[in-house]
Amino acid sequence: MRRAAECGVRARRLQDQCSARRGTAGGRRTHPWATLVLVPAVAIAAGTRCEWTQALNTSDFVLRPRHEAGGMAPTSGPAAATDTVASSDRSSREGIAVAADQVLEITFPQPLAVTGVALQAECGDAYLITGSSDGTRFEELWLAPPTCDQMSDLSMRRSGYIHTGRSVRSIRIAPYLGKGSYAVASLTVFHAAHTLPLSVVAPIVVWGLWLVCMALSRHASLGSLSGRVRRAWSRHDVWIAAAALYVVLFHLGSPAGFGAVAFAGLAACAAWVHVVAARRSVALLIATLALAALWPAAEHLLNRAVQRRVANIYDLTVDHRMRPDGSEINADGLRFRGTADDLSADDYVVFILGDSFTFGGHLSYEEAYPYVLERLLSGRCTRRVRVVNAGWVSSSPLLGLRLLRDIGAKYRPDLLVYTLDMTDFHDDLRYEEELLGRSAGGELHSIPLGQFVLRFVGLEQWGARWNRWYGVHRRPTTRDDRQPTRDDILNGARFFITQRPLAQSRPWIEAGVMRNLQAMFDLARDQLGIPMVLVIAPRAYQYSDRESPRNWEAMAYETLGPYALEPFRYFAEVAPRLPYPALSLLPAFQQATQFPLFLEDDPHWNAEGARLTARTVAAFLIERGLLPCAGGF
Repeated sequence: MRRAAECGVRARRLQDQCSARRGTAGGRRTHPWATLVLVPAVAIAAGTRCEWTQALNTSDFVLRPRHEAGGMAPTSGPAAATDTVASSDRSSREGIAVAADQVLEITFPQPLAVTGVALQAECGDAYLITGSSDGTRFEELWLAPPTCDQMSDLSMRRSGYIHTGRSVRSIRIAPYLGKGSYAVASLTVFHAAHTLPLSVVAPIVVWGLWLVCMALSRHASLGSLSGRVRRAWSRHDVWIAAAALYVVLFHLGSPAGFGAVAFAGLAACAAWVHVVAARRSVALLIATLALAALWPAAEHLLNRAVQRRVANIYDLTVDHRMRPDGSEINADGLRFRGTADDLSADDYVVFILGDSFTFGGHLSYEEAYPYVLERLLSGRCTRRVRVVNAGWVSSSPLLGLRLLRDIGAKYRPDLLVYTLDMTDFHDDLRYEEELLGRSAGGELHSIPLGQFVLRFVGLEQWGARWNRWYGVHRRPTTRDDRQPTRDDILNGARFFITQRPLAQSRPWIEAGVMRNLQAMFDLARDQLGIPMVLVIAPRAYQYSDRESPRNWEAMAYETLGPYALEPFRYFAEVAPRLPYPALSLLPAFQQATQFPLFLEDDPHWNAEGARLTARTVAAFLIERGLLPCAGGF
């Protein structure tokens, strides 16, 4: 019996060795088709990019005056004068001194696909870095935050990944925010020199490992180990391929990330072998691993799908300006059927900034209040009044100021109107945090993504029902005698302005909205030479409990709450001291005989609300002599 058992063991060993050399195990093929065929094929389709660095010498920079039509880096047109900066004149520690009205420019010998930049500059100052493919029109690449290194007067800061979509030939560095004295010591550019598909690496690694196993199997001392590795690899080939494909498809490209996924796959294989006899344990293990693997993948795919759809409408930056659609949205991202060249010198151009209320959310082009205003004034003025609708969803005074700096002069406006919404107070502070790199907000956070996701998956109505129910049954928790911090405001409700007493919200009104409105007025007066008007628009919940009965946003505020009118109380106090006239629309909406003025299931104006706004704004502008018109409404 003992001899027979030994013969049986010897026979099984010989069979295993033969099976390993033939590439079979138990009569089944053991060739790992998934890792040796599928992974390289997917890698070829996915690909990745190699990133190169290029340190720039200070002697290559040119110091230019800031563009005469904007407070930031020039957006078009040549600079008026240039001064070459020699690196020997200043030490690298002190950097190149840059005045607030100057920019540093460098031109590369050839266009580069810039993927990131690292700036060493004066501690505590913010700098705007823009790029251009032709040296004329510069677009924002990154706003370097005012970080500070206590060990040096200069601090190094590096951007995240920059996706320009085209090659960059020139880069400009402009002072953005700081103490008034600026210095730049160095700029490093990260750029993609060429595309390197992962298929160049994946076949070498995967096929190389397989060939090593094949070679080792020919040595008697290592043959059994190699055979077991090959059989285990083939048995769990799908798991290993899934881990590798996850890395390739979802760009988990760091060695640590790849190692973590590979280790998880191998651990799953080991656990499978260990509990193979326990069927329930195997089922539980499979379910757990599938959930752990598929959840982030599904989340990533949903985000990518939503991002692609959002990207068709918005530029995915903090500004999230609208993309041209060939119909209502022109090349500058404005809801204006035409271009700046369509406006003649005889036209009286009213440039209206604002958010979705100005844009005309859920309204047709003609129903949006800027174009209702244009029709009301048609034929009643000594000059033809043309209105440009420069509002867009979730904009704010800060983003409106940035747009005005970029393209305002191009439209040659005669009057600037900003329509202020109740979300602007929070949004201005949040956008500033994102622009200065102190917030993890990122691209899609600039857009109301939650509602877009619900609309994308077809659950918008269910989300609206939940919001309405929650808004009716909730009790506000924002009433607090403690003075709120910046984090309290940023992480709290978007409508903090109507959920706190004016004594608590006043500092944040002045630190955000009022500061940016003052900068907008200064730009309009000093660079465009035109007057500015502020229009403050109320939300329905501030004066009525009848409007928008099925409003999906009801959870965000308390209807007719004790602090609902605090913003209007603030403007009533400061209006006499403002350098620009301010119009409150609250009395017009409170005294209106028309009903409703807002949409039934949405917080925006309906067509009647837009008409009331246009009539009130027109009467105010004519009364103040800001339009070449006579008569009243």
